Amino acid sequence: MPRRSVKRKPAAKKKKPGRSSSGGSALWAKIGGGIFTALIVLGIVARLFRAAGGIGGGVNWQEFHAPNGRYTVSLPSPAKAKLQAVPGVTTFVADGRNFACTVTHAPLPAGSGAVMAQLSPQALCDQIIKSAFPGVRILTSQPATFSGLPSHEVSFDNAGFRMTERMVVVGDELFNCEFISKGNPPAAEMSRFFDSFRIVGVVGNAGAPAVATTNPQPAASGNFQQRRSAFQTKLVKAGPAPQAYQNETPPPSVQAVTFPSGSLQLKAWVTAPIEGAGPKAPALVYFHGGFAFGAEDLAVCRPAMDAGMVVMVPMLRGENGNPGNYELFFGEIEDARAAVQWLAAQSYVDAQRIYTFGHSVGGGVSAVLSLMDDVPIQHGGSSGGLYPEATFFAWQAEGKVPFDITSPEERRLRILIGNMRDMRHKHFAYLGASDTMALFAVEAKKETPRTQCQVLTVPGDHMTSLEPALQAYLQIIKSGQ
Repeated sequence: MPRRSVKRKPAAKKKKPGRSSSGGSALWAKIGGGIFTALIVLGIVARLFRAAGGIGGGVNWQEFHAPNGRYTVSLPSPAKAKLQAVPGVTTFVADGRNFACTVTHAPLPAGSGAVMAQLSPQALCDQIIKSAFPGVRILTSQPATFSGLPSHEVSFDNAGFRMTERMVVVGDELFNCEFISKGNPPAAEMSRFFDSFRIVGVVGNAGAPAVATTNPQPAASGNFQQRRSAFQTKLVKAGPAPQAYQNETPPPSVQAVTFPSGSLQLKAWVTAPIEGAGPKAPALVYFHGGFAFGAEDLAVCRPAMDAGMVVMVPMLRGENGNPGNYELFFGEIEDARAAVQWLAAQSYVDAQRIYTFGHSVGGGVSAVLSLMDDVPIQHGGSSGGLYPEATFFAWQAEGKVPFDITSPEERRLRILIGNMRDMRHKHFAYLGASDTMALFAVEAKKETPRTQCQVLTVPGDHMTSLEPALQAYLQIIKSGQ
């Protein structure tokens, strides 16, 4: 590949028509939209009370039934409705003698609730509070229940008011209650308010399965590879990958090749030396982001090429005119394994020094390869590819899930999280500090002890973290780890 005259981060590159990060901005706009709604819910209270000049009124506890029928709660006075800018969101406010209560029900963007529900109650609450009130002084933080569901309670000072929050996500709905006081809150009144809140039709965890905070462990019948080999995915729709592409001609020193994956003949670009020239070289198989390959995906790998590595970027089934149906992390994993095996057989490659790396969707592919014992790699890495099961629910809303999403095994057999105990190779999972996927780092790290996965943080968001992640991974390769 010709050396680029101006160094640019991946996010700055101009995308071809129809290309997308798929798993980056499109997916995480969903959870971002959910958090944005939550910020409006929290921020409205500070504005309301600063405008009203404080808290007042008597105490006349009465049961309040939400007009939409979604919840009931005891309030210290008649509720006053405060409409929000977000459609469907209303905050109800009631004053007490020296305190006030607010309760809000907010619909979230389709699929974002399932993503947010993968966070622990504390992680969800902390993320929203810190974003809504940056630099706020936290006074107390402790586990709590909310309508019988796992929640978290945070108390903090905001412009002289002490605000105590509890919230929970059920499906694609956020429920939030705030108790506001001057100074220390009256404990009996605060407990009466929070303990009275009930979501209609939800009784504890059994009534709200979407609030699970961790991925259930896979079935115990064999390791990951055995279970996967015995499983037959059932596609509910067949067809190519859901992203447009352009047929591009490889630049000088790059070969367009085909490699076999079962009965399929698939395309790839390879940077390879002239046959017989020099010693065998280490190699990197790079899995692109999104669902289509473009020349810029190979350009990202310039640092690996400059380090003397052979680089292969495969196009998987259903991509770029390839045969086969798009399966989303199932048949594509077979293709990825076949690509590594093909590269290992080439005369110019040192088969003892092959590595994989991927970004976004490609990172998810690279991560799953760490569970395979017949992939000839030293180890692998990924940038923004450590997906939880909830990802599939978010993608379902975009029409990108071709399998039966209601089947737990269909979901489990497509990701690394939940299967780390069966890893056969080391994997270095990089997440950008500003990438919304980093919200799941805490949950993922709970699974990593005594496994071969390391979850690491680098600067950047979902796109801009790719360059520092790849550089960090190449340093690991150079160090001989």
